[in-house]
Amino acid sequence: MPIELIEVKDAVSFYRIAKNANIILRADPILIIPFYRLTFYIDTRKLGEEELKRLFQNLSNKMVYIEGIKIVDTLKKFIEDRY
Repeated sequence: MPIELIEVKDAVSFYRIAKNANIILRADPILIIPFYRLTFYIDTRKLGEEELKRLFQNLSNKMVYIEGIKIVDTLKKFIEDRY
């Protein structure tokens, strides 16, 4: 099922959304906020060094680093293939 991704242009706008979200996914260089049925993201390469530092400091308690993304049919299949 396709999803719409809404790009946020600046760190201030991203922070406004992120402070109300429960979780922020970090898949460098992208930060993603699943928020209700919307998905917001920002490309951190477009931010200045100070903006990025401030954003990470303010939101570090909500960030989860994503190492990789897998597509599987079932959780059982994933576990069997993995282990």
